Formats: sequence, C-alpha cells, structure tokens
Amino acid sequence: MRKRYLHIPTWAAVLYGAAGGVLIPWTVSLAQSLPERHVARHWDAAWVGFDIFMIFLLLLTAVLALGKNIYVVVTSSALGTILLIDAWFDVLTAKPGHEQRESLLFALLIELPLAILTFYLAVNATHIFKKSNKIV
Repeated sequence: MRKRYLHIPTWAAVLYGAAGGVLIPWTVSLAQSLPERHVARHWDAAWVGFDIFMIFLLLLTAVLALGKNIYVVVTSSALGTILLIDAWFDVLTAKPGHEQRESLLFALLIELPLAILTFYLAVNATHIFKKSNKIV
C-alpha cells in the first residue's frame, strides 16, 4: 500500500518563519515602550467573549471526541492553546494578594493540567487516525 503524505506548500513555512522573525523586534519594542499599567475599555466584554470562545471549544471538542472525528485534533489543539492563554492572563492581570493567589492556584491545578491533557488528546488522536489509515 502506497503512503499518502499531506502536501504543505513551502510558502506556508516561509510565511510563518518570516512572521516569527518580524515579531522578534516588534516584541522587543513593545517591551520597552508599553506602560506597566493600562486601563482598558470593554474589559468585561473581552473576558466574557474569551470565555464564550473557550466554552465553544470545550463543547465542540467533547462532541468531536465522542464521535471519534479527526477534527478533534484541530479543536483540542486550539483549546489547549486557549487554556494556556487564559491561565497566563488570569495570573498576570489579577490584583496582588488573594486574587493573584487564587488565579495562580486555579492555573496550576486546573487550567495547565487540562491544557496538557488536551494537547495529549490531539497527539493521541493523530496517532490513532494515522494507524487506522484514515490520515497519513
């Protein structure tokens, strides 16, 4: 049986590599110029919208996992990333003291372990589908 491989165009690798290269000086510039403190409008909408997106990914990943659908690789990869981002911003934007300790505890005990489990799901699903010759 002949193996099929995904065709990933070279331009895609070049595009992502160039974007990463451009972001290095941009990030250094931001680190030097951004204020330590900033009051944001629509803070509530930003967090609620982010959580709605996370709920959507949690539920979609559950449905796809139950259906043993290959697209669970996509949703679980996105969900794992969102969980890491949520933990990062929860901890860094929390008020010092009780709120920050609570955010750190939540990140260490819930969000980060769930992110690791979710990435494991993505990798495991890829291997399972690959072995079943549904993808290569």
